[in-house]
Order: sequence, then structure tokens, then C-alpha cells
Amino acid sequence: MMPSAGIFAVFSGFLVSEGKRKTFPRAVGLAFLFLTLFFSFIALKTALADSFYAYGIYQREKAQNQYLKDMESVGRAIVLSSKGSEETPEWLEDAIRKEKAAAAERLSSSYYSQYLFFTNALIADPGLSSATYEIATLIGKMEELVPRPPFLLFDFPPFRYTGVSALREAPTEYPELGRWVFKLKVQERERIEYLYRYFRGLCLSINSMIDPAVYLNIGRSANEMLVLYEEWDVEEPEERALWLTWMLYGYEKAFRLNGARQYTEDLELDHLDLEYLDAVIRHGVDVEERVTEVLGFRRRLAQHTLKKDWRFPKKWYNYFVEKMDDGYFAGRPTYRDRFIEVFEEYARRYREMEGYFREMDNALQSKETKISAADRYELYRDMKDIERFLEDFERRFSNGAAEG
Repeated sequence: MMPSAGIFAVFSGFLVSEGKRKTFPRAVGLAFLFLTLFFSFIALKTALADSFYAYGIYQREKAQNQYLKDMESVGRAIVLSSKGSEETPEWLEDAIRKEKAAAAERLSSSYYSQYLFFTNALIADPGLSSATYEIATLIGKMEELVPRPPFLLFDFPPFRYTGVSALREAPTEYPELGRWVFKLKVQERERIEYLYRYFRGLCLSINSMIDPAVYLNIGRSANEMLVLYEEWDVEEPEERALWLTWMLYGYEKAFRLNGARQYTEDLELDHLDLEYLDAVIRHGVDVEERVTEVLGFRRRLAQHTLKKDWRFPKKWYNYFVEKMDDGYFAGRPTYRDRFIEVFEEYARRYREMEGYFREMDNALQSKETKISAADRYELYRDMKDIERFLEDFERRFSNGAAEG
């Protein structure tokens, strides 16, 4: 308001000073008019994009709440019918099936309206990265619909390599599906076409504001593409090489932005470092630089965060044991030693915290504790995980050498 009031005051004073009517030169007036229209158009596009996006989010939340309410009603009917000693009448089973189908149908129809609003938001403002992520997420959901919408519905412009994508070090070559997809069965082609469009939707965000989850899902979708190539014995080395490049790009960016965490509130990013490591091992790009970088982060995580978040990453330890058992470390003793160093750090820190764990155990068993039953069980389970880890790690590596 203040800048507008100031401009109004200046021009008013100029126009009415000394009681004489003054006008701008015609060229200045036209330039001022065109500038006003130009900035109004930009503001209108932004306002439209934000409006479409906000209404799409509103539709999403509304549909989710309605679906939960519908399924709660169905669940209540199932529980009530199961309490009786008699068999559930056929008419009630039929009514429950119809209610479930109606709930799913309402949710499915909402996906189409959400897609419409988010795509219109993207048309109004191609740089609205939040809309591109919502579109990509919707593609994954709509793939589960019966019947599926045709994958040609999800048509995005090709990825443009710009100064922004160069700054973010995006690969300069973009993967495409070859003509071999036309030889696939209908279900197989639909599966890979949906996945490809999901990937393309995610990549639109690279030239605008971006979230670590976008990078993560770029890596995941490229990884899934490579898995399909293996599963279907697709011999396209150039295409595989491009998908591998994009997989590494997505995972590495997500890992460096948000990888050094034990647990996160967003389960999508939980144990991201392990997922990244597993992908590079699976596809044979487990060079020492990548492996030691990931394990170095995990070790520093143990060194600096266990006092605040002492839960044990059993997914990591189970993965390590699995790789020990399948012989992965047979020709890679350096990798095995790096893994052992990580878990030696956890074991050392946990032994230093034995007094704390005893106090915690006493508090859990105390009748006067104010900890809720659910929290008590979760803490008990976490401490049992640590106890089992210490026993197993001591058994395997008591003399500093791995089994086998």
C-alpha cells in the first residue's frame, strides 16, 4: 500500500500543481500503459497458478478425508458384524462391498480433478515446482486405478537443459524409450510408460525450486527402469547407460542434501543413504569413492547424533549381515572393513551409554512412570534391538575379524 500511495501522491501533485492541467508526452503515456499491462499480466499468471494449485491441494485433502471417513464406516460395519455369533448376512456383505467400491470410485474421480488443477497451475506458471511434484505423485496413484487412464493422458514437454539445470549439474543427455516398447505386452508397456511419464514429471522440477524428495524419486524411478530392463532382458546398452547416469544423479543429489540422518519424520527419506548404497551395488557402480562416502556419513552420524537419537539402524546392520552371507565382501575386504568401522562406532557409543540404558529400563518397569504404554513398548523394543546387535556383533567380530 505504501509504495502505491507514494506514487499516487507524486503523480497527483504533478498533475494538479498550480491549478493547471498537465499531461505526459504521448510516448511516455503509452510506455507507462504497456509496462502496467505487462506487470499486471505477470501478476495475473502467478495469481492464477497459485489459485489452481491451492484448489488442487484442497481437492486432495478433501478427497483423502472423505475416503478415510468412508472406510471408517465400512470398518465399523465389519467389526459390528463380526461380533455376532451368527454368520454375516449376504445382503450386509453386498452392502459393504458396494460402499468400498463407491469410496474408491469417489477417490479415483478426485484424482482427475486434481490432475486438471495441477496441470493448469503448471501451464500458468511453468516454474511452479510444487505442482510438478504433485502431478508426478498423481501419476503413481492413477496407475493403480481400474481401469487405468491411458498413459497418453500424461503428456509433458521434453526436459529443457537450461542454465539452472546446468547449475544443478543435471546430465546433459535425456533418456528416451526406444521402439522396443511397442513389442511389449499391453500390461508391460503400460507399466513402463507410466513409469517414464512419472520420471518426466519429476524432471520438470529441476529448472525451478526443488526439494530433496524430487531428487530421490528421480533416482528411484531411474533405478526401477533399470530393474525392468534386467527383468525383460532388454539389450539397449546406450539407454541403460543414460538411466544409470540419471539414477546416480538423483540419488547423489538427494543424499548430499538430506542423506546424513538416522530417522526422519518424512518416511520417504528414511535410511536414504542405505537405499543409495544398495542401488549402486546392485547395478555394479559401487566404486570405492561412492561406497566410502556413504559409509563415512553413516559413521559420522553415529559419532555426533547418538546422544540425541540413540535408536539403532537395524536396517543397516541386517543389510551388512546379508552382504556378509552372500559373499559380497569376498573380493572387497576394504568395504568390509569400512562397514565394521561403522558398527564398531555404534557398539562403542552404546557401551558408553550402558548406565543411561539401565536407568531407562528401570523407568519403563516402574509403576509410577508417566510414559504411555505405547511409548514404553517402543522404547523397550529399541533397547532390545541394541542388546541383540551388541551380542551379535561381539560374537562375529570379537577378535576384530569378520566371520568367513
